[in-house]
Amino acid sequence: MKMNKFLSLCVSLACAFTFCTFDMGVNVSAEEALGTLGNVNIAETAGNGEIRQELTKKENINISLDIDSGHELPAAAANLEMQTYYGTITEEEGFKYVIFALEPGELVNATLICPLTPDVNYDLLMYEFDMDKNTFGDLIDYSMLPTIFNTYPDNTQKTADESLSYINETNDTVYYAIVVYATEGYSVMQNFVLQLSATVEGEYDFCEPNDSPYYATNISSRAASSFSLHAENDRDWYRYTTQDSLELKKNYTDVSGYDVEVYTSDGSGLYLEAPDSDGFYTFTSDMVYYILVFSNTDNFTASDYNLLYQSKEPEPEEPEVGKITFTSFSGDLDSETVRYDYGYLNRFKREFSVTVQVTSTDGTPMANQYVSLEWESSGWTEASGNRYKYAEGWTNSNGMVTLSINAPTSAASKYYILNDATSFAHFYDLSRITAYSGNASTYKYLYHFAYSSYIKS
Repeated sequence: MKMNKFLSLCVSLACAFTFCTFDMGVNVSAEEALGTLGNVNIAETAGNGEIRQELTKKENINISLDIDSGHELPAAAANLEMQTYYGTITEEEGFKYVIFALEPGELVNATLICPLTPDVNYDLLMYEFDMDKNTFGDLIDYSMLPTIFNTYPDNTQKTADESLSYINETNDTVYYAIVVYATEGYSVMQNFVLQLSATVEGEYDFCEPNDSPYYATNISSRAASSFSLHAENDRDWYRYTTQDSLELKKNYTDVSGYDVEVYTSDGSGLYLEAPDSDGFYTFTSDMVYYILVFSNTDNFTASDYNLLYQSKEPEPEEPEVGKITFTSFSGDLDSETVRYDYGYLNRFKREFSVTVQVTSTDGTPMANQYVSLEWESSGWTEASGNRYKYAEGWTNSNGMVTLSINAPTSAASKYYILNDATSFAHFYDLSRITAYSGNASTYKYLYHFAYSSYIKS
């Protein structure tokens, strides 16, 4: 890599051009250089039904630049693997630029991190440059995304970076200018960050130039390999169209510090897609997705990587409740059944507990299953507030739960005479308990005992 070419050229041209005077701050982080984020309008999450279009590059761009109107950026330190420039622009349609040369077959990567303000739209332009006439030549490439603020995983809120890459495909050394252009608004308080790197032929992969989403590499397979990041600011864009609804997860092979972002477009801008808590992206059928691979570490290592897609395992189907069974009864009188007018039933006076088991359609006990129990009295009216009582709980590992009811005093609406050597009348209400879980339910009747009265001996 010829990483010092930006430095040597800028130094040699120092007498011919006016340098802007601001602190370079080579050791300043990008976050510090960009300044503090104020109140902004944040883009809605993509996939809302409107963001389904192909990203379209603006055409017929005609921005004529006068060398005397711009300011050439000073160079970063010569020992950096990547040249980094910080700067501000003081007026709309103002610009700053860097001039450099590319040898035949050589590639330049340019990345622009815009100020963190929604009122500013800076674009990245690349011109041929005439060194003899000291003028800008033809506009040969550009990145002109609108300012759309997305929220990133680290909670940073910003617009997508502008980026491009270009290969000198001629047989001659050619001079170019990378321009940071204030298309809308400007900021004298917040810096932009411009990153440049150059790579000789043979050290970048076959997909280059694909640092711009406008020239994203088309991929259609769930497994794509033999790609590489060759420079710290190398950004590989891929365009993925799915015919079916998929849930896909990114994965890399033996490369630490490489990351991925997924975007959709409304035709002009980029909207960040958010993965779920397991790291999976939901890809909807008949939508175009833009996938960005980049380095997210300060200790960059150039490496080949594999971009793999892993389908999310389908969520296991929730077993369906097949049956609810009352397995035991315990009341404050006894646990045995007694015979009144409605046959042999359990009875209680004020309190009772029942144990319920929930099983699936194949008879398997269901753990962690919600169960509700309703007790209904035939002796009390609904207006009394005593007609219904409720209990609820969750089944254990055996599919069982014990629920208790504290009932009101029986209304003694019915009686049953026990004829023996001594006759008694037992007064009671007929009540019903119903257990519910899922779509299943079961019920049973109970005698709600009130008191007994002596009749004769």
